[in-house]
Amino acid sequence: MQFRIKRLLPATLKDGVKKYGYMIADSLLSIVERMTGQFYTFQSRPIRADRIWVDEREARRDYSEYAIVMQGPIKKKNDFTLETLKLYKKYFNNALIILSTWEGENTETIIAARSLGVEVILNKEPANPGYFNVNRQLTTAMAGLKRAATMNKKYALKTRTDQRMYHNKSLTFLSNLLKDFPLPTVGIKQRGRLIALGAYDYDTKPKLYHVYDNLIFGYTEDVMLYFGADFISDTPPVIDSLKERYPDSPFTAEVYFFTEFLKKTGHILKNTPEDHLRSLAAHAILIDPRSLGWYWYKYFRFMQDQNMSQTYENKSHLGFVEWLNLFNSYQKDGDAPCCQK
Repeated sequence: MQFRIKRLLPATLKDGVKKYGYMIADSLLSIVERMTGQFYTFQSRPIRADRIWVDEREARRDYSEYAIVMQGPIKKKNDFTLETLKLYKKYFNNALIILSTWEGENTETIIAARSLGVEVILNKEPANPGYFNVNRQLTTAMAGLKRAATMNKKYALKTRTDQRMYHNKSLTFLSNLLKDFPLPTVGIKQRGRLIALGAYDYDTKPKLYHVYDNLIFGYTEDVMLYFGADFISDTPPVIDSLKERYPDSPFTAEVYFFTEFLKKTGHILKNTPEDHLRSLAAHAILIDPRSLGWYWYKYFRFMQDQNMSQTYENKSHLGFVEWLNLFNSYQKDGDAPCCQK
């Protein structure tokens, strides 16, 4: 309703509201800056897909080799999930767009998604959601990825129903990274690297093998391998790399997914900071959320990159700068054939 009313407002009035909104935000942030000793910036993003212009040449680019799997419950507020699907259909011509969600989710959104040409999968809830809802994520992710594999898609992007990429060349950028940083053809049970939105820096967040799992891109078979971990119970398995430092809670979903993936590729876990870094250099590419114009309609949503980027006072995240330096350092190491082109 609010968006229909907005369309009826004259452009001058909308521009005025926007201008004064920025002025109010600027005044408030100036106060916060003085109180915290930090500089702040803010960025606006269109809520609706029809507010975003796409160059005609980009609109004709062929993405028939790609699948995007959006998994999870439908985000109805501001029609976020539906508008994200509309945006991807607008951006990525001929890509397979999959919404993998749950039976009983919002019927209106499901009908609208199917009318766009989106492949909708309605999954049954697992009998046991698992600790931290691990089994729920595995269920929806794998259902979508299996559909992508059945339709012979070369690349797969697993993302969430409450997240969005605003950059219209994101898929091209991601597949170019796979081509520019290939894996060796010998001794690796992995076709290409996995691309993720960063990882913990062990020096300030001491959790080995903690790679962010909310957005994963790669060759379809590799992404399926990553989300092919076994279901867990309400009492999760103990992760060796966490049990000494976190005896009361030696489990996180992110570490579980990545370590299970590494085992399947033949990587022998040593549970050391050095092996943590080597595994990132050898099997992954870490990028920065803003490279994709990434937005998460959840935690810290008013902050740039939702607390998943470099901080200047407390370096807690590894992004593309850190990963590229890491890759080059191991590439020069003659005992690291996994990092050689």
